[in-house]
Amino acid sequence: MSHRIATQRPLRIGVFALTVALLASLPLAADVQKSFDASPGGLLVLEADATKIEIVPGSSNEVTLDLRRRGTSSAPIEDDYILDFSQNGDTVRFVIERRKKRGSWSWREKGLEATITVPGRFDAEVSSAGGSVRLAELQGDVAIRSSGGSIKVGDVDGNIDLDSAGGSITVASVSGKAELDSSGGSITVDRADASVNASTAGGSIRIEEIAGPLQASTSGGSLMANLTETPTSESKLSTSGGSIEVRLAGNVSLDIDARASGGSVNDRVGVDATTKTRTRLVGSVGGGGPLMVLRSSGGSVRLIGD
Repeated sequence: MSHRIATQRPLRIGVFALTVALLASLPLAADVQKSFDASPGGLLVLEADATKIEIVPGSSNEVTLDLRRRGTSSAPIEDDYILDFSQNGDTVRFVIERRKKRGSWSWREKGLEATITVPGRFDAEVSSAGGSVRLAELQGDVAIRSSGGSIKVGDVDGNIDLDSAGGSITVASVSGKAELDSSGGSITVDRADASVNASTAGGSIRIEEIAGPLQASTSGGSLMANLTETPTSESKLSTSGGSIEVRLAGNVSLDIDARASGGSVNDRVGVDATTKTRTRLVGSVGGGGPLMVLRSSGGSVRLIGD
């Protein structure tokens, strides 16, 4: 018995070495590159299936695309995807559509990875089905729809409209209006200089710094906001699945209407109250100002000062 095992081991090692050598000798799938001349202030339109997307600002007046496979398949990208690249004036359009196939996809096929470089001042409209989207930074308006992954945005000098059906949304900073909607994850904004409208059904919402009005709602997590300035209009924060915490800078002036049906209302600011119970607080801060409505049916409400 021991002699039989000993004679089989070199054969197994030889087969393994041959397999590794054959895999190493397979040709790599060729990348796809495309570029267009486009002036600052133009528009990128991107529609992509099963593609991890990264958009970065460049130093030239060009829009470039570098498309690569993520798996080990050596087949040309065009075998599995329909590619359509076009330009109309300063609008550049990239379409990456996965071909329909019978049966399941090969284990070697793990989708694509796209890096797109645009001028530093440019607008972007992105629709992604089956991959995450990351935008480093941009001067311009940004609209992103993702049905299969998270959205991560850096510093945007403009308005943003982000919608994710399959992941979280993260924003470093935004100077304009922010519309944020996620049905499958949390929402985080480090800094917002204008209004924010944030809604999620599957996670928490955190606004680390905001200088404008805030509309935020979640049915599956907590809410946190840090107001650095008095908002210009009414704000409302509501959750049915967690607590609410609002931090107010010393210069903020507001009218407050807070209610917690699943916990208590804790005032650490010193609200000038007209109604104050364990679960309800109505009053003003800093002499009063735009109304802020706070509603929690799944936890407590906390007001915290500087």
